[in-house]
Amino acid sequence: LFGSFPGNAPSLHYRLSPFPMPIFRRVSTFLISLTILLQPAAVFAGEWGLPDTGDVSRGTFIRATARAFELQAHGKEALPYRRISKDMIEVVRAVHERDALSIFGKDLRLAAAITRGESIQITAKLAGLGQSGDGKTKFRDVRDDTPLARAVDVAIDQEWLVPVRSTQFGVTQ
Repeated sequence: LFGSFPGNAPSLHYRLSPFPMPIFRRVSTFLISLTILLQPAAVFAGEWGLPDTGDVSRGTFIRATARAFELQAHGKEALPYRRISKDMIEVVRAVHERDALSIFGKDLRLAAAITRGESIQITAKLAGLGQSGDGKTKFRDVRDDTPLARAVDVAIDQEWLVPVRSTQFGVTQ
């Protein structure tokens, strides 16, 4: 199962990943879970460490996406955000280094509920798909040719989230 190791002793340099599927598939699974989480019930919440009902905070979402993408912080420079708890600094730094938190400005408000629009922008950016949508949308709550419109395109294309109505994506929910 573990292969052979020199001297038949297990090496601390080898580990079995708790997430055996490829990263893009894991992220897709995570986002499918998020679809449910941002609505009343969650089926996969336990796997990602998210609450099984109610709103998901920005901090919880940021922590879960950092875990899903297996992000590690590389720098030690000061972060430009106000009010980050000590237990969140490394997680925020890891996501910040990938420029995925710019939508929040200087105050992340980690305890505030994350919206569907915020969640797909962060995830699309981390997945490297942030600019892949065409930015044209039929939804009244999404302005064309914006990063949000491109993220909505990606979310629909990847089947991460579904619109709440035919003319409304539900970005503020």
